[in-house]
Formats: sequence, structure tokens, C-alpha cells
Amino acid sequence: MKEKTTGDPVSRITVLLTTDQHRANKTFHRQLDGRIREQPYRCGYIFAPHAVEISGIEELYELLQILESGDSGFLVQGEVVPQFRTNKEITRTLLDIPYRNQIAMLRPVPDGSQWFCADFDKIDLRATMTPQQGVEMLVHTLPPEFLDVSYAYQLSSSAGVSGIGVKWCKRVDDHGDVTMIKEEL
Repeated sequence: MKEKTTGDPVSRITVLLTTDQHRANKTFHRQLDGRIREQPYRCGYIFAPHAVEISGIEELYELLQILESGDSGFLVQGEVVPQFRTNKEITRTLLDIPYRNQIAMLRPVPDGSQWFCADFDKIDLRATMTPQQGVEMLVHTLPPEFLDVSYAYQLSSSAGVSGIGVKWCKRVDDHGDVTMIKEEL
């Protein structure tokens, strides 16, 4: 993304891209007997770092959509340590661990971050609930500081997958409108 000229505040977000054909997401495949098989991710150890500048929740959502369409990138809550910013490849390490010869190449953002990620796992939703309703329910479980904030959400690759059952899938119509529909597995 390019630098903003509208005067909007710009946040810098760190994106790590996998290298050497590694994947940063799980995939699921239906077997002939109807069961779902998970292929775990293997994102590797070495990553290509990218600092992406955004201004606002809409651009954060756009960035998430771009990353979701591929299988090799993800956001990290932090920034590349200054001495490694010119490196084409880094490790995803936050701590120096001398006995492992591990050098921290990422650090927390010194002035704090404008975003955070909440990961909710193994949430049972009522059968009549849509994913959007489930997200809204989960947002209301957060501390009061988060109740009047904007958010973008993204379902993980395993959302709705449970052996044999239903998975919610994103569909985009000709006008670019996104809806979630049930797909029988």
C-alpha cells in the first residue's frame, strides 16, 4: 500500500510472507467417505518481512482480504528490530535465547499498536446463528474497553468444520457484496 496524502493517521502493520513454498494456513479436504481431513500448515522458519501502511479499519480489512486469498502471509503484532529492517529474510523470533543461537528479529511496537487480534477457538454456536451473529456475540464477551470500537473479523480455515457437518463459506456476488452461506460437507 502507498503512503496516505489525506492527512489520515497512518499505522504500520508487519506482514510476514513464508518462503520456500511453505504455507501459513491449514486446509481441509473432504475424503471419499465424507470425513474431513486437515492438512496442517508448515510455515517454516524464515520469512520475508513487509511493513504495510494503512489508515483505518477499512484498509485493515482490505489487507486481511488480500492475505486470506493467498496461503503464504500473516500479520504479526510487532515490528522488525531496526538492525534487521534491510534484511530480505528474518526469523519470527521475539526473544534472544543465546544457548539456541536465537536472536530476536521482532519486537513490540514501541508506542503501542492501533490493532490487536482476538482468536476464539472451539466456540459452540446455536444452529440458527450465522457467523456474523456469532462474532457479535463474541465481541460482547470482551472487556468494556472494546465495546465501542470498530472491528474487522475473519473466520479461520477451520471455522465450522467438525468431522462431518456444515461449514460456513464466503460468497461474493457480482456487486462485490459478501454473504456467508452454509455448505453441506
